[in-house]
Amino acid sequence: MFNLSKEFKEMHLWWSQGRADNNIEKIEKFNSLSFWTKIKDKFINNTKWILDSFEFSIKSIWIYKYDVGGSIIILETEPLVPFGIYKEKYTSEEVAIFKNRYIPRVHYDNGWTEINGKRIKIDSSCEIRIRPLYNDLFFIIPFDGPIIGNYETKVESILDDIIKKYRKDLILDEKLLLPLMNFKKKSKIALWS
Repeated sequence: MFNLSKEFKEMHLWWSQGRADNNIEKIEKFNSLSFWTKIKDKFINNTKWILDSFEFSIKSIWIYKYDVGGSIIILETEPLVPFGIYKEKYTSEEVAIFKNRYIPRVHYDNGWTEINGKRIKIDSSCEIRIRPLYNDLFFIIPFDGPIIGNYETKVESILDDIIKKYRKDLILDEKLLLPLMNFKKKSKIALWS
Protein backbone atom coordinates (compact mmCIF):
# COMPACT_ATOMS: atom_id res chain seq x y z
CA MET A 1 0.00 0.00 0.00
CA PHE A 2 2.88 2.36 0.69
CA ASN A 3 4.16 1.81 -2.87
CA LEU A 4 0.69 2.36 -4.32
CA SER A 5 0.29 5.54 -2.30
CA LYS A 6 3.42 6.94 -3.97
CA GLU A 7 2.84 5.72 -7.54
CA PHE A 8 -0.95 5.65 -8.17
CA LYS A 9 -0.97 8.86 -10.26
CA GLU A 10 1.94 7.86 -12.48
CA MET A 11 0.40 4.41 -12.96
CA HIS A 12 -3.03 5.93 -13.85
CA LEU A 13 -4.76 3.71 -11.29
CA TRP A 14 -8.50 3.55 -10.82
CA TRP A 15 -10.63 1.67 -8.30
CA SER A 16 -13.80 -0.23 -8.97
CA GLN A 17 -16.50 -2.13 -7.15
CA GLY A 18 -18.17 -3.33 -10.33
CA ARG A 19 -20.84 -0.69 -10.82
CA ALA A 20 -18.65 2.36 -10.55
CA ASP A 21 -15.14 3.03 -11.81
CA ASN A 22 -13.29 5.90 -10.18
CA ASN A 23 -10.04 7.66 -10.91
CA ILE A 24 -7.96 7.45 -7.72
CA GLU A 25 -7.40 10.88 -6.21
CA LYS A 26 -5.89 9.79 -2.88
CA ILE A 27 -4.29 6.78 -1.20
CA GLU A 28 -2.88 7.55 2.20
CA LYS A 29 -2.28 6.08 5.62
CA PHE A 30 -5.22 6.67 7.96
CA ASN A 31 -4.57 9.03 10.86
CA SER A 32 -7.15 8.95 13.60
CA LEU A 33 -8.53 12.20 14.94
CA SER A 34 -8.37 10.70 18.44
CA PHE A 35 -5.06 11.23 20.28
CA TRP A 36 -5.15 7.81 22.00
CA THR A 37 -6.00 5.96 18.79
CA LYS A 38 -3.08 7.73 17.04
CA ILE A 39 -0.73 6.51 19.78
CA LYS A 40 -2.14 2.98 19.62
CA ASP A 41 -1.88 2.89 15.80
CA LYS A 42 1.75 4.00 15.98
CA PHE A 43 2.81 1.03 18.10
CA ILE A 44 0.46 -1.70 16.87
CA ASN A 45 0.37 -3.12 13.35
CA ASN A 46 -1.73 -0.40 11.73
CA THR A 47 -3.56 -1.63 8.62
CA LYS A 48 -5.83 1.42 8.31
CA TRP A 49 -5.89 3.30 5.00
CA ILE A 50 -7.85 5.91 3.05
CA LEU A 51 -8.78 5.32 -0.59
CA ASP A 52 -10.32 8.56 -1.88
CA SER A 53 -13.08 9.12 0.71
CA PHE A 54 -13.20 5.56 2.09
CA GLU A 55 -11.66 4.66 5.46
CA PHE A 56 -10.98 0.96 6.14
CA SER A 57 -8.56 -1.58 7.52
CA ILE A 58 -6.88 -3.95 5.06
CA LYS A 59 -7.36 -7.64 5.81
CA SER A 60 -5.47 -8.93 2.76
CA ILE A 61 -4.14 -7.87 -0.64
CA TRP A 62 -4.38 -10.14 -3.67
CA ILE A 63 -2.79 -9.48 -7.06
CA TYR A 64 -4.14 -11.01 -10.23
CA LYS A 65 -1.51 -10.70 -12.95
CA TYR A 66 -2.29 -10.41 -16.66
CA ASP A 67 0.14 -11.02 -19.49
CA VAL A 68 -0.85 -7.77 -21.17
CA GLY A 69 -2.62 -4.76 -19.68
CA GLY A 70 -1.42 -4.75 -16.09
CA SER A 71 -2.69 -6.43 -12.98
CA ILE A 72 -5.72 -6.25 -10.75
CA ILE A 73 -4.99 -5.49 -7.11
CA ILE A 74 -7.77 -6.73 -4.86
CA LEU A 75 -8.08 -5.15 -1.42
CA GLU A 76 -10.02 -7.20 1.09
CA THR A 77 -11.08 -4.75 3.78
CA GLU A 78 -12.38 -4.88 7.31
CA PRO A 79 -14.55 -2.14 8.77
CA LEU A 80 -13.40 0.39 11.29
CA VAL A 81 -15.66 1.20 14.23
CA PRO A 82 -18.53 3.62 13.51
CA PHE A 83 -17.71 7.34 13.60
CA GLY A 84 -19.71 7.73 16.80
CA ILE A 85 -21.87 10.68 15.70
CA TYR A 86 -25.02 8.81 14.63
CA LYS A 87 -27.41 7.11 17.07
CA GLU A 88 -28.89 4.84 14.39
CA LYS A 89 -27.03 1.75 13.14
CA TYR A 90 -26.12 1.78 9.47
CA THR A 91 -24.23 -0.54 7.11
CA SER A 92 -21.99 2.37 6.18
CA GLU A 93 -21.57 5.89 7.49
CA GLU A 94 -20.75 9.07 5.61
CA VAL A 95 -19.49 12.15 7.45
CA ALA A 96 -17.23 15.12 6.88
CA ILE A 97 -14.01 16.13 8.61
CA PHE A 98 -13.91 19.78 9.58
CA LYS A 99 -11.54 21.48 12.04
CA ASN A 100 -10.11 18.10 13.08
CA ARG A 101 -13.47 16.56 14.04
CA TYR A 102 -16.14 14.45 12.40
CA ILE A 103 -19.39 16.26 11.61
CA PRO A 104 -22.61 14.87 10.07
CA ARG A 105 -22.69 14.79 6.27
CA VAL A 106 -25.84 16.92 6.28
CA HIS A 107 -23.85 19.77 7.89
CA TYR A 108 -21.38 19.58 4.99
CA ASP A 109 -24.26 19.65 2.51
CA ASN A 110 -25.84 22.66 4.25
CA GLY A 111 -22.51 24.52 4.51
CA TRP A 112 -22.80 25.12 8.28
CA THR A 113 -22.00 23.19 11.45
CA GLU A 114 -22.00 23.82 15.17
CA ILE A 115 -18.79 23.60 17.21
CA ASN A 116 -18.77 24.36 20.95
CA GLY A 117 -22.20 25.97 20.68
CA LYS A 118 -21.19 28.32 17.84
CA ARG A 119 -22.50 28.20 14.29
CA ILE A 120 -19.55 28.02 11.87
CA LYS A 121 -19.47 28.24 8.06
CA ILE A 122 -17.78 25.24 6.47
CA ASP A 123 -14.89 26.06 4.14
CA SER A 124 -13.01 24.16 1.44
CA SER A 125 -10.80 22.38 4.00
CA CYS A 126 -13.73 20.06 4.78
CA GLU A 127 -13.41 16.47 3.48
CA ILE A 128 -15.98 13.69 3.03
CA ARG A 129 -15.25 10.32 4.68
CA ILE A 130 -17.08 7.02 4.26
CA ARG A 131 -16.76 3.92 6.43
CA PRO A 132 -18.34 0.73 5.14
CA LEU A 133 -19.22 -1.10 8.37
CA TYR A 134 -18.79 -4.53 6.76
CA ASN A 135 -16.02 -6.48 5.05
CA ASP A 136 -15.66 -5.44 1.42
CA LEU A 137 -13.58 -5.67 -1.75
CA PHE A 138 -11.99 -2.90 -3.80
CA PHE A 139 -10.37 -3.61 -7.18
CA ILE A 140 -7.45 -1.34 -8.11
CA ILE A 141 -6.54 -1.37 -11.77
CA PRO A 142 -4.71 0.70 -14.40
CA PHE A 143 -6.98 2.77 -16.64
CA ASP A 144 -5.78 0.98 -19.77
CA GLY A 145 -6.09 -2.48 -18.19
CA PRO A 146 -8.88 -4.98 -18.85
CA ILE A 147 -11.57 -3.41 -16.62
CA ILE A 148 -12.09 0.34 -17.00
CA GLY A 149 -14.38 1.09 -19.94
CA ASN A 150 -14.34 -2.52 -21.13
CA TYR A 151 -17.81 -3.05 -22.55
CA GLU A 152 -16.87 -6.17 -24.50
CA THR A 153 -16.58 -8.71 -21.64
CA LYS A 154 -19.35 -7.70 -19.17
CA VAL A 155 -16.76 -6.63 -16.61
CA GLU A 156 -19.28 -4.74 -14.49
CA SER A 157 -21.53 -7.78 -13.91
CA ILE A 158 -18.55 -10.10 -13.27
CA LEU A 159 -17.10 -7.81 -10.58
CA ASP A 160 -20.55 -7.20 -9.13
CA ASP A 161 -21.10 -10.98 -8.81
CA ILE A 162 -17.71 -11.46 -7.12
CA ILE A 163 -18.47 -8.71 -4.61
CA LYS A 164 -22.00 -10.02 -3.87
CA LYS A 165 -20.67 -13.55 -3.23
CA TYR A 166 -17.89 -12.20 -1.06
CA ARG A 167 -20.24 -10.06 1.04
CA LYS A 168 -22.52 -13.08 1.52
CA ASP A 169 -19.89 -15.71 2.43
CA LEU A 170 -16.92 -13.54 3.55
CA ILE A 171 -14.55 -15.93 1.79
CA LEU A 172 -11.94 -14.60 -0.59
CA ASP A 173 -10.16 -17.38 -2.42
CA GLU A 174 -8.98 -18.39 -5.88
CA LYS A 175 -12.34 -20.00 -6.67
CA LEU A 176 -14.16 -16.70 -6.09
CA LEU A 177 -11.66 -14.81 -8.28
CA LEU A 178 -11.69 -17.38 -11.10
CA PRO A 179 -14.04 -15.24 -13.28
CA LEU A 180 -11.24 -12.65 -13.58
CA MET A 181 -9.69 -15.02 -16.13
CA ASN A 182 -12.53 -14.11 -18.51
CA PHE A 183 -11.36 -10.51 -18.84
CA LYS A 184 -9.73 -9.72 -22.14
CA LYS A 185 -7.68 -6.75 -23.16
CA LYS A 186 -9.85 -3.97 -24.56
CA SER A 187 -9.78 -3.40 -28.30
CA LYS A 188 -10.56 0.30 -27.62
CA ILE A 189 -9.89 2.56 -24.66
CA ALA A 190 -12.98 4.48 -23.52
CA LEU A 191 -12.46 8.20 -23.21
CA TRP A 192 -14.52 10.55 -21.06
CA SER A 193 -14.54 14.29 -21.41
